[in-house]
Amino acid sequence: MIIGATIKSRQITNKNSILTLLFAVDAIFTIDPYFTWSTYTNAAFFIYIKEFIEMVIVILVLMNIIVRCHIKKKNLYASLWFAGIFIYRIINNYYGLSGIYISVILEGLAAIFFIIIDDNYKSEVLRKFIYIFTITLIPGIIVTILHFIGVNLPHTFIQSNETIKVLHGIGYYVYPGAVMQSQGYTMKLCGIYDEPGRVGTIIGLLLPLIMTKTWAQTNKWRKITTTILLLSGFLSLSVVFYLLFAIYMAFFLLKKGEKLSNKKIMHIGIGIMGFAIVGFVFANNETFQRLVLSRMTIERLINNNRISQTFMTLYTNFLHSSYLWIGYGASNPIGSLVDAAGYQIIVFYFGLIGFGLLVGFIAYICFPNIKKSKDIFVLVLFFILSFYQRGWIFPLYHWVILLGGIAFLQQIPKQKMEEIQYGQCAISDNHNIDI
Repeated sequence: MIIGATIKSRQITNKNSILTLLFAVDAIFTIDPYFTWSTYTNAAFFIYIKEFIEMVIVILVLMNIIVRCHIKKKNLYASLWFAGIFIYRIINNYYGLSGIYISVILEGLAAIFFIIIDDNYKSEVLRKFIYIFTITLIPGIIVTILHFIGVNLPHTFIQSNETIKVLHGIGYYVYPGAVMQSQGYTMKLCGIYDEPGRVGTIIGLLLPLIMTKTWAQTNKWRKITTTILLLSGFLSLSVVFYLLFAIYMAFFLLKKGEKLSNKKIMHIGIGIMGFAIVGFVFANNETFQRLVLSRMTIERLINNNRISQTFMTLYTNFLHSSYLWIGYGASNPIGSLVDAAGYQIIVFYFGLIGFGLLVGFIAYICFPNIKKSKDIFVLVLFFILSFYQRGWIFPLYHWVILLGGIAFLQQIPKQKMEEIQYGQCAISDNHNIDI
């Protein structure tokens, strides 16, 4: 009976709340906070914590599968597909297990096992991820505002974890709970992460989730988290965030037959005020015009301004080489010269075969769901735009946002739960596989 399945699902969720928390924390680790960089003094300690968390995740999920004795077909097939992509990465990047690191295996297994868990788990992982991610941005907001008004805070300095940034002289000032880039416009909010653009992109991806009725109805701290995330997005000066925010607002206002509640009007007001404040403060700022306004032309957005001319030369040659189908591999010396982000790096590293496998996986998990909700459609659209712009979507946090977001947006409202429980008789065995 479906009511029995619902009660069982709740019991499982209660017993394994630690599992969802571990997934959420691991997803934060995969965004590469500064204390995991090789240039940070105690980085090894935090890397060991990350690996320990991933080992516990693997054990708990396996135990859960054994106890429940069944998994959903769609999750099993999706996890096997992603596992195939992961194996292809191992062969392509490391030429087999001989050159692979244990951290790479554990991170891949964590993503595979996240895909295989039930949707109620995924939804809860997303919720906790948003809370933790929001908390990590608070010190950065304070530091950015104080820095803007001229308050000098004590700080240390560390080098970037990426060779390309080191070659360009980009380092980081480390404040309590936050970092800021030492080159360019330093008042772009990074939080504890390496790029303001990454922060802005993540917040942009979260917009179809934190601006919905589902988020408002199921989260006690919704107003605080939404406000902090929106403020962080504006302070990051991320072009992607501004673009996704504008698209979401346009889509939101064009929804047919949907009335604007006071909460929605408040959200729109916050967005308009954010744009107005940023525009007023930085209207005559040459750096802001160079970093944001000049990058928001149609031509530069379509052509992806994150791709360097050096990479485009390599990429053009690659398209006419014998490596087109299998790619150069990220461990190949030619691949190490890549200083770009975008879907092209997937083609460059893994060839048309790897790119096709990844695109096929995204289509498999997304297309059956986009008709179920307009918010899911926007979430998938934003994810595809992010893939186009950043390319490297293997880290766990991407799948927590996408799959966790789809599961979250399909949650059944409380007022309809009783009707569904007593209106249906059983769960079809076609959706599960007994083990």
